[in-house]
Amino acid sequence: MGNKQVAGLPSRLEKTPLIEVILEFRFETNIQSELMAGAFWASLGPQGKKDFKFERLPVHDLPEKLRNFDPNLLYQPHFRFLGNQVVVMLGARSVAFAAVGIYKDWRTFIASCNELLNKFISLNFTSAFSRIGVRFVNFFQKDVFPCLRYSVNYDSSALDAESINLRIKKKDNENTVLMNFVNDATIARSEDPNLKGKKGSIIDLDCFIERIVSTTEADEAVASLHSSAKKFFFNAIDEDLLNTLSPVYEDE
Repeated sequence: MGNKQVAGLPSRLEKTPLIEVILEFRFETNIQSELMAGAFWASLGPQGKKDFKFERLPVHDLPEKLRNFDPNLLYQPHFRFLGNQVVVMLGARSVAFAAVGIYKDWRTFIASCNELLNKFISLNFTSAFSRIGVRFVNFFQKDVFPCLRYSVNYDSSALDAESINLRIKKKDNENTVLMNFVNDATIARSEDPNLKGKKGSIIDLDCFIERIVSTTEADEAVASLHSSAKKFFFNAIDEDLLNTLSPVYEDE
């Protein structure tokens, strides 16, 4: 799933700035989250249960009417399955996969997601997804704005400010790309202990598609979203910044 290389762009970065990668699928179902979590846990088998730690999250304990009424809670996970490479987050209307540990590359991450998503799909909780999204959060220990191909000007000069938060929303065919650029971020938590408490810039890309996508078409949608994310990220930064990340050009 999602392994297609974008022509002319790096296949991976030796010095990746990624600190968070999340792949999310939203859906509608009449099955309670407890039943879905139990069935998914059983589908992992004996070895899978050794590799994952099962946790119930605080959102699950909130009244169901409140969870259904508050749009901020609708797609929040109720359960978490913490593995060595991927954490699975399952809610009443969503299943998401996040990278665990220091992110290596997309090929490694998506292979782990593929296996777990196929287990989820095989349980027939839903036949389609209403939204598929992939999010990439990049951190740089510097002010990234001078390195962007986007310019923020004030009085005909480049804006120089201690704190800038730039949000851009664009379409890439049927994909929506939300990009947030922040130059005064502080890392509160990180899989890399060397980054915790560090200050710098964030480039946050949230790429999603909002339409009915059958479970059999999910892999194609994810591949398209990944391509959009790569294109917009690499087109946003200049060549000097790119070269500091040690880009590798090869077929994935």
